[in-house]
Amino acid sequence: MRMGIVIIALALPAGASAQARLPKGQEEINRAAEKIVRGEYPAAEPLLRQALVDAPSDPWGHFNLASVLRDTGRSGEAVSEYAEAKRLFETAGSGRGNEHNVANCLYGRALAQEAIGDAQASIAAWNDYIGFAVRFGTEQPAVAIAREHIHTDQYLAGLREPSGAAHTATRPSVVR
Repeated sequence: MRMGIVIIALALPAGASAQARLPKGQEEINRAAEKIVRGEYPAAEPLLRQALVDAPSDPWGHFNLASVLRDTGRSGEAVSEYAEAKRLFETAGSGRGNEHNVANCLYGRALAQEAIGDAQASIAAWNDYIGFAVRFGTEQPAVAIAREHIHTDQYLAGLREPSGAAHTATRPSVVR
């Protein structure tokens, strides 16, 4: 007896596509994400803005828009979008990966604060990230980088000597 493979096809109405079944705004977010990956930030922005009109409570729309704004030099706006994405991820609960999503929002916000040039605000944002992320093993490499950012920001703000400044190499006195 010969075994055959049976293929079951789902019947879709004429003109229907997989994209038509996505939640409102998701198609734009997906298309924008493709553009972000290719570095086409200006082309991604209108898609994300439309997605947020259609689905204002989608945290990925806010997160991706924040990333576009930060990468196009509008860090002040990015800080607000990262904060909204974080709030929405937190509202979504502690589902799989949500802690990581919140950590990404805090990290992005710290990068945006740093780009604005206010060392004190940047230090506070990095400390917020570290305070949240330090408990997650997967975040430890990023926590180490965040600590370096704090060190640099403290130096730029005049709050700290450059690395090794207390141990600057000097020629020793030689007594013969």
